Amino acid sequence: MDNPIWGSDWPQVRGCWTLDPEVTFLNHGSFGATPRCVLELQSRLRAEMERQPVLFLDRALRARLDASLALVGRLLGTEAKKLAFVPNATYAINSVVKSLDFESGDELLILEHGYGAIIKTLQCVADRSGARLVRVPTVFPVESPDEIAAPVIAALNERTRFVVIDQITSPTAMIVPVKLIVDACRERGILCLVDGAHVPGMLPTDLDSVAPDFWTGNLHKWVCAPKGAAVLYVRPELRNRVAPVVTSHNFGMKFPEEFFWTGTDDPTAWICAGAAIEFMASLGWPRVHAHNHALVRYGRRAVAEMIGGTLPVPDSPEFYAAMAVIELPESVKFAGIEQAREFQGRLYEQFRIEVPMMVIDNRSFIRISAQVYNAPQDYERLGEALRAMIG
Repeated sequence: MDNPIWGSDWPQVRGCWTLDPEVTFLNHGSFGATPRCVLELQSRLRAEMERQPVLFLDRALRARLDASLALVGRLLGTEAKKLAFVPNATYAINSVVKSLDFESGDELLILEHGYGAIIKTLQCVADRSGARLVRVPTVFPVESPDEIAAPVIAALNERTRFVVIDQITSPTAMIVPVKLIVDACRERGILCLVDGAHVPGMLPTDLDSVAPDFWTGNLHKWVCAPKGAAVLYVRPELRNRVAPVVTSHNFGMKFPEEFFWTGTDDPTAWICAGAAIEFMASLGWPRVHAHNHALVRYGRRAVAEMIGGTLPVPDSPEFYAAMAVIELPESVKFAGIEQAREFQGRLYEQFRIEVPMMVIDNRSFIRISAQVYNAPQDYERLGEALRAMIG
């Protein structure tokens, strides 16, 4: 455990979060966790809002949102004017897909390993319009990034109208080479949305270089902003085609203006996104990225060795960053997601370890995350607990 990337200051950094010290928290990927200083700022902002709601929401809000969004744009490698705050990536994708017109015979394409809520969103739109949802099989295990992109590109045809592609898959934690797919769609005149729900704060990002038609990312995950903070990116040529799913006072003002007000809500998570970025930046983004990858790399190896599991993706930062999955041994076979959740619940109740279980292609996996508050012993504890449960 003498790797310098886990320096002596990291235990002090872990104290910056309010996470339960009795719980080994290895599921940052689901909802994230927000540092104490950002939560305290949010509490102060809420108190200020309640002291004078009209001043806060009507007169002072936009300047604060602009300042926060400028920091988000800098982090993501784009201009703030190409971004809008949204509550979460699911809201963003719903806004895009429900702003577009589809008809019978059109095809909407998504990875088989796409996020469940987004698969359901596209199915809903397809059912209402008469379009067809195409779920492209995801190569897994995988040995080359091209194996992920090639089936998607091969599935594009004259009927394909819209593609949603995960930049980091939620169930398998794989990095998808989205630039290859974005370029292939652009060449064919097909609209492409990149679902980067896990990307902000996990991967260095240059959106203007990737240049997708649409892109969304959650800020409540690896940026560690409060829950309810995410962004939507729209290529300037398409700004007139996208509106929020809620129509309100800014109707007709086009992107991003229509997204700034969709009705009375609590905007403090959006304001605090900039503060969360500044907090994580104070640790050093390159250092954070290196720490988290090294830690999850250690964790996946340690757990796999302790339980006799297997690693379905190569040991390279091309394939995973701060999350990874481990296939459980043959002796552990979940019949379905309910059984997987039951096992996950027992692991938490007996050992106070929070980590998700996955069922992918009738095989059983565990997905671990690494954030700066984690340490090598967290994964060793997980391996020991799993070994005790598996027998």
